[in-house]
Amino acid sequence: MMLENAWMALHGYATLGKNIEPDIEWIKSTVRFYDSYYRNETKRLTGSELDSVGKLCIYPANSIELLIGAKNPIEVVAGLRRLCDALTKLPVKLVSLDEKAYFANLLNILPELPKGEKDGKIYLLPTWPVKWDVDFKLHAPQHTIIELSVKNGKVLSLKVTPESRRKVIVMNPFFKL
Repeated sequence: MMLENAWMALHGYATLGKNIEPDIEWIKSTVRFYDSYYRNETKRLTGSELDSVGKLCIYPANSIELLIGAKNPIEVVAGLRRLCDALTKLPVKLVSLDEKAYFANLLNILPELPKGEKDGKIYLLPTWPVKWDVDFKLHAPQHTIIELSVKNGKVLSLKVTPESRRKVIVMNPFFKL
């Protein structure tokens, strides 16, 4: 709920011009909380603040369906990504240069967006909102690397390595190829 409220406040600023100054500190603190809490939990569980590939590990967490013990649930990863990105773009009077650097760094260490896989097929952006832009590089099973860029609901680029694995990719039909 914290991430959703923070995003709604930022969205009100960006789209309606609402004054965000009374809210900016709790919005930034919300993101810092997630970073700090999950670094501490990961360190407690593994001895390191980040996972084996240098990413923040959001575990243990609850997922939308109230799945207890979820790892990197999409709504948390997506929410943190949107908030970090938005915070780096706010004016310096709201987010200092040091804070912008912090949020940009956090954006770089957030986990990959979860994807769906079933029956050997890889489902990309199965529940991703069409209005949200996204760029990612995903290391999938069978040594598959998927790079995807979407803007305004349109797929700008989709690179699958090796190319022979492209046939197992199933794109959310709401995105224009």
